[in-house]
Amino acid sequence: MSPPAATYRFYDVTLRLRASREEVVRDFDATYGAFRGEGTDGIECAIDTDAQGRGRVIAGGRAIAVPMGDAGSAYAKWIVFEAAAAASRTHLFLHASSVIVRGEAVLLVAPTGHGKSTLARALAAVGAESHNDDVTPLSLASRHAECFPKEQPQADGWQQRSFPVRALFFLSPRDSTPMLRLAIDRLPEGLDAVEGLTFQARGDHQEVTVDRRWPRANDGLREWCESAGVTILQDLSAAEPLFAAEPMARPCAPHRAVGWLSANTFGRAGRSPGELAWELLGAVRDAELWELVPGKRAATAEVVLKALERTPK
Repeated sequence: MSPPAATYRFYDVTLRLRASREEVVRDFDATYGAFRGEGTDGIECAIDTDAQGRGRVIAGGRAIAVPMGDAGSAYAKWIVFEAAAAASRTHLFLHASSVIVRGEAVLLVAPTGHGKSTLARALAAVGAESHNDDVTPLSLASRHAECFPKEQPQADGWQQRSFPVRALFFLSPRDSTPMLRLAIDRLPEGLDAVEGLTFQARGDHQEVTVDRRWPRANDGLREWCESAGVTILQDLSAAEPLFAAEPMARPCAPHRAVGWLSANTFGRAGRSPGELAWELLGAVRDAELWELVPGKRAATAEVVLKALERTPK
């Protein structure tokens, strides 16, 4: 019997997924079902667990260890999508939510957990139109933000939802959601090899902390602990302030924008810094660039709209 398989078409990239368990394909369909389709080019990924039950992904011929037992997890899906994004020659895939304001796209760029989806909902509550949550494809040809119907398996007609990019707001990680610092009962096997995490023994428990230079390590930490049967004794980062007292938007210099874009662009990690900077700045050269220090939701949405009013088109 052949293994369960599915094919997804991300614009110019065909992703062929093979797995040994049917539930892995169901997990991928729950996120990428709108992209089910055929193609002649593309990459192939295999996803499974090894003999010890730990996750394992082979993406584009490169083997990647997944530090959790569930091979259909969010982290495994992120690895596979990174491989697909790296293969695209027509689009950049940004870690960004987007809303439409007066017919133009406004992108909220930040890693998972920094409040971009929350801010997008706050903007929608005051008249913006929802567009993308978490991932925004940016066409290199038109420099338009296109639709990425994540977790919307029946999103008919989504490919036509393309808008010119008015502005990008980079949510400052210094003043928004803190990096996780958890007290756990033991160190799970394999977690100590994950880049961006540090550990410290504290008598009868361990502390694990996410380095601010590696914000994506924040994304799957709780899931890793849960899948390994590790008990989270306390969220030590919860005592840190979640938001700045007052939200603020200020123009962002291009050299700072490149750093944020590089950290929040899927699949471009192997490019040289110069080549990547040229590609990123070319893709957003018509857009306004803002650094945003978030505060409470409604106040932050008001700051975003006022920033756009200060530079009318």
